[in-house]
Amino acid sequence: MSLNKAPIIGGAFAKDPNINDAPADVLITGAGGRAGSAIAERLAAAGHTVNAQTRAKDGDLSISAFVAPGTKTVIHCAAELPGPKSSAAGIARNNVTATRNLIEAALTAGAERFLFFSAISVYGQVNENMVTEATPITNPDAYGASKLLGEQMLAEVAEQLPSISLRLPAIVGAGDQPNWLSRTVDKLRAGKPVHFINPDNPFNNAVHIDDLADFIINLLGQPLRGAHVINLAGVDTISVGEMVAVLKVELGSSSEVTSEVRPEQPGFTINCSLAREKFGWKPMSMAALLARLAA
Repeated sequence: MSLNKAPIIGGAFAKDPNINDAPADVLITGAGGRAGSAIAERLAAAGHTVNAQTRAKDGDLSISAFVAPGTKTVIHCAAELPGPKSSAAGIARNNVTATRNLIEAALTAGAERFLFFSAISVYGQVNENMVTEATPITNPDAYGASKLLGEQMLAEVAEQLPSISLRLPAIVGAGDQPNWLSRTVDKLRAGKPVHFINPDNPFNNAVHIDDLADFIINLLGQPLRGAHVINLAGVDTISVGEMVAVLKVELGSSSEVTSEVRPEQPGFTINCSLAREKFGWKPMSMAALLARLAA
């Protein structure tokens, strides 16, 4: 694989509005977002030709999707995240219908593989101390259910379109992200009060965008058959209290930090052994991740 930067075509990076019809090594959706944009740039730097699609430039995937014939890999990052303005109907449209359309377009184009950004949210209500791929799925919310349906649709076409669904925790290091760790860093930087629960709980529920990009580049070089579902997370843990304390010191924060114990809200860690042993997931340590965030 060449280390010379290959072109990024299509979407927010397009010079020609019709250039996204051209085949590329990789088509990536959601390239207008922080994570999708960062991954597109890293793939291009690794020598891949990238068709970086955004909703603003390439249209609404819930209406139609197009994958140029000859495209080797589809990476589906685009999604509606849960939030104050989200609705079950919107999540179903933008996560389920859009994913179905993209899968059908990938099949029509003869794509060789499909990498799907799923989420730990598929597990719903977790009643175990550690989540594995075998953990029962219990009452996921609309967002988690939409990701689960995406995984199941890919499983149904596994013989024609090999896939890996990445069950992701919080993604950090890609700008503002709607997760607890990123919000905590932002508060500490701004000197705002930080309050959290269960300081003694172990934590590994985050991945750095750099590790995720490296992993995806590695996956593109591996043969793939069938449909796979894997958890991603840190390979070691740190207590929530220690994590906040380290970040406060590293950031030189003046924030007031308080915590409380809530036994009725137990946390859990994520087992990513399958990703490590079968696909070569090698994330940085949690200490290194915190240092990167505070840099």
